[in-house]
Amino acid sequence: TERVLYSLLMHLQPLAIDRKLAEAFPWLSRVKLTTEPVTPAPEEPSAEELERARKEHEEDVAEAEHTLTGAVGAPSSEGVPAQNLFDDVVWVRKRLIRFELLEGPPSSELDDALVSAIRELQNTHHSFFKKNHKGDGRVDVDGETVKILRKTRKQLIASGGGRGGGGKGSRVEVDPVFVERTAERHPDGMAKVLSGLDVRVRSGEALWRSGQAPGYASDELEVVMLDQIHWEVFSEHLLVTDWEDPIDDDTEDLTIDAPKQLMDFFEAPSPELERNGLLSPSEVRDLYQSGRGRFLRRTPCRFFSHWGLDVTKAVARCKEMMFDTEGLAERLQPFMWWDEARDVLPSTQFMWHYNPIELLAVYAEHLASMKPLEKGDPATHPTLIVRVHYDDGTPLPNVEVQLLHGIAVKRTATTRSNGEALFLSVPVGGYGVRVHETATGPEAIIVGPLENEDDAHIIDMVTDRPAPPRPRGTLHVTVREHTGTIAGSGIEVWLEHASSGPVMNAFTNHGKVSFEGIVYGEYLIAAGDAKPVAITLDRKSKTVPAISLPAPVVPLRIILRIDGAPGADRIMMILHDGEAIVPPQRTDADGEAWFDVPVGRHRAQVGSHQIKIVAAIEGRNEYEMNLTGKDAPGPELDGRDGSARA
Repeated sequence: TERVLYSLLMHLQPLAIDRKLAEAFPWLSRVKLTTEPVTPAPEEPSAEELERARKEHEEDVAEAEHTLTGAVGAPSSEGVPAQNLFDDVVWVRKRLIRFELLEGPPSSELDDALVSAIRELQNTHHSFFKKNHKGDGRVDVDGETVKILRKTRKQLIASGGGRGGGGKGSRVEVDPVFVERTAERHPDGMAKVLSGLDVRVRSGEALWRSGQAPGYASDELEVVMLDQIHWEVFSEHLLVTDWEDPIDDDTEDLTIDAPKQLMDFFEAPSPELERNGLLSPSEVRDLYQSGRGRFLRRTPCRFFSHWGLDVTKAVARCKEMMFDTEGLAERLQPFMWWDEARDVLPSTQFMWHYNPIELLAVYAEHLASMKPLEKGDPATHPTLIVRVHYDDGTPLPNVEVQLLHGIAVKRTATTRSNGEALFLSVPVGGYGVRVHETATGPEAIIVGPLENEDDAHIIDMVTDRPAPPRPRGTLHVTVREHTGTIAGSGIEVWLEHASSGPVMNAFTNHGKVSFEGIVYGEYLIAAGDAKPVAITLDRKSKTVPAISLPAPVVPLRIILRIDGAPGADRIMMILHDGEAIVPPQRTDADGEAWFDVPVGRHRAQVGSHQIKIVAAIEGRNEYEMNLTGKDAPGPELDGRDGSARA
């Protein structure tokens, strides 16, 4: 599962599967769940099927036991409106959904679809209305319609009604077992999960029709039903590593922290969020068109799937946080379908989530880049590259470029993310170039022969379109002492652009400093006497690897004595972890050698003999090394008195 990507589509319109639907969505006819050929003699149901039928019948019986407290549906013939109480409307909807006269999930909404479904039930089963087919679309407390609703589905079908996809005489061209399985319902009327279909679909093939969900159509506070779809793309392992810093939320309750962390990174001002606290479709479009929301689409988030929560635990956590949890568990439970699809899902519910639009756009760009280029003979059909720019010279992507011959458009190409439009195998000759922008550039060009197929003619076009604000982010820097501990306050940190020089400086506060509002790019960061560190800012927030300050340098004096006398002309070294950290020195006539060494624990060595030393910021840093004559090396005179030692 390391490279498996899961795509989830919800808020789809519930439709009964039949031949007509299979014509609109051909993949339905490719589902094959029937494994045995159909024979005239029905096979004995399996123990599993009998158990499933028993449970469904028990659910049906339990659901039918409801006392109606008020009328539901349309007004009476005298114009008296129905009470349409919450529980009563939900119950009527559940029964009509089980009878397949209404599409789920159940709700308390009174609409034309509910009234029409009641009329259809009456026109088929009501002793009076089935004669004239003029059902009144109303369920009264003691009327015949409520008695019909209290029948089980089996009783209703036996009495000559109820829908069934793929039944006798049907022209359905889909697998009948598939039709039967998709008709299964939970007690709450929600469809059961059907997984493992293993059907291949082609690119561009329609899968289903989107449904409706409540939302804000405008800046007003009124909630209306909108054509919407929930599209979720996730994977068990992180599949993109060059986006913004990922957000990893390890909680298993309903209080997912990822949205809050995203909003903490959001650039202010945010007019879409500050207007009234609600997002309308137009505000979402404005946000992304402004470019300020791009990082939202490029931030992977890992969190526990909300389709498989422990509802009791989640509601308890929400209650601890002082949320109103009345009825929350009942509303959540029907959507906990994860366990029902375990056969096609990973073992863990902690999944990485991505913005589907951005991820597939990147995927499409990668596919396009993998497509082999078909270059012509460079002598007769060379390559032409047109580079289109914003008014400040930065690349302008996704604009159409036309290659003209006279006034006729011979070829078109769209600029890629680098602003380049590629024209392959262009016959040599004279052309014009036009961008669907007000652009400046050569009015006429000559595409001449080239020697190598890797060569290309390059044309630059500059438009008057203002460049969008350059993306900016924040660099977080931590400075450590040479000992590895966090440095203190007041240490100066410099930030330089790799090509244009100094940008700004700041001073640490308890070893930390942040540079905000920095344009994406290459930088050098230095602190104190530390060696500069190269860093690339390419995301909203980035933490620089800790900068370690070098140890302070202090003077060190070592006195060598051999049998109590000064040990002159001996080579002395200062070692740390076995390596020399400063150049060796020769002791003078008094047996002394002076060094500038970093503070810390070191060793002084003469010949094969060593002593331990501690170079500290405070103190005289003076040590004596006492050797006996037999242990001490001879003097190294380097020929100053005519003798020498190797």
